Amino acid sequence: MLLLPQGPVSDTAAVVAAARGRLAQLPERSLQREGVGKVLKHLLVHGFDARPPAAKAIAELTPSEVPGAVTQLAGFLADRGTDPNALRGDDWWDEHPPAHEGLLTLVALALLDRPAYLDAAEQAFRTVGGHPAAECAAGFALLGPAQEAEAVRRLRSIAGSEPGGTAALAVRALLALGRIAETAEAVADCSTRGVALTSVIQPLVSAPPELLPVLVEAHLEALSQVPQWHLADRGSERPDSVSEVLSCGAEYRDRVRDVLRSVVRSSGQEPGVRWQAAERLALVSQEEQAQAATFLEAAGVVDPLRPLSAPPEPVAQDRTALRAAVTGVWGRIERQLADRFPGFEVRLGAAATPEEITAVEAELGVQLPHSFVESLQVHRSVAFGGLVQGMPEQSDVSVLPANSETERANDYWSSDRPDTEIRQDRGGRRGWIPVELEPDGSSTRRSRGSGPTRPPRRSRSSGSARWHSRPC
Repeated sequence: MLLLPQGPVSDTAAVVAAARGRLAQLPERSLQREGVGKVLKHLLVHGFDARPPAAKAIAELTPSEVPGAVTQLAGFLADRGTDPNALRGDDWWDEHPPAHEGLLTLVALALLDRPAYLDAAEQAFRTVGGHPAAECAAGFALLGPAQEAEAVRRLRSIAGSEPGGTAALAVRALLALGRIAETAEAVADCSTRGVALTSVIQPLVSAPPELLPVLVEAHLEALSQVPQWHLADRGSERPDSVSEVLSCGAEYRDRVRDVLRSVVRSSGQEPGVRWQAAERLALVSQEEQAQAATFLEAAGVVDPLRPLSAPPEPVAQDRTALRAAVTGVWGRIERQLADRFPGFEVRLGAAATPEEITAVEAELGVQLPHSFVESLQVHRSVAFGGLVQGMPEQSDVSVLPANSETERANDYWSSDRPDTEIRQDRGGRRGWIPVELEPDGSSTRRSRGSGPTRPPRRSRSSGSARWHSRPC
């Protein structure tokens, strides 16, 4: 943030606008004019995106600063190590500098000294990849009408062919250039290819009127195709595609209702997503939400947020069999650890006492699954000393209440590859208790309600939820 006579300003456009206004009030030769010129020159090292507009302002408003600015930027271009904004930190970045860094610096040099650098800037923009081209298009367009037309053509091509994130960046760049017609065409191209553009303008209601219909269609298409990414978590107040579209007018209410109904009725969707869609129908009407819930219940779609009832207490002979099964599993685990990882430190906690388990259940307010209780009475925790990278560890029984508090705070879990041991749905899970942790501290397993606990195994992706269950 810079402090100018007009007050503090924090973005390049505001600084340049303030500088133009200030210079219009100052005589041709004055210390104040030199000061504003130095502020503009400072923007050249303020950030890469700031360089083209700052260079254009210097060339137009304070030409006396041009030679020094050219020398400074040419030095950055020749030796990236001298550029304070260059992304560095390890050998890989030094060997593979981001393409937008050099291109934006080159464009700024062309704005300051057109004869010396224009051809190089144009050649670089034509040959750079789609993502850096989209990042640099607004700056490149400052070079003139011909360059702006070239930037628009390149952005249209990127929006029609590049992957989702790059295509969305191109659409935002077209919008920043004020090219509404081309932006609408690019949005349509992306929607046809299944590229979600729900973050191009937020809030959606602020979109230009000419662009609003196509962006609404993009939101509805994304909501229909991948509702799990465009529905707010249950109980969440965050905006999502449903609330964004409904905020744009009552004329979209029926379209939103139809899309949500379709998600609710889709047997191919995960149960949690179908219940999310049912809950979001409340934004259309309470009657719609009630009808959707009735439909899901009649279809036997289990609400993953509905508490499960505690299983009946096993009779004595079943308890004895369960204890024997769990003890047998732990025996196999201990033998496998000893055989496969000799010499490594394996810390298997002592047995938890019935009193400790009762105290934890009281604090949690739930009854732990019987199989998990039997497991805790063999080993209360599992930890490894440098055993295998990624090997999960089981928290000590005493910290389960704290884990549960963290889980409620996060109120979300995900599973990259849900397997047959758990329900095939994802989403918010209030009341679930992590019992297994990755070495980085992320939770990977929660206690199941039936059957003996399985031995720890490597998680396929750090932080993903592998075995989960709601406590009974």
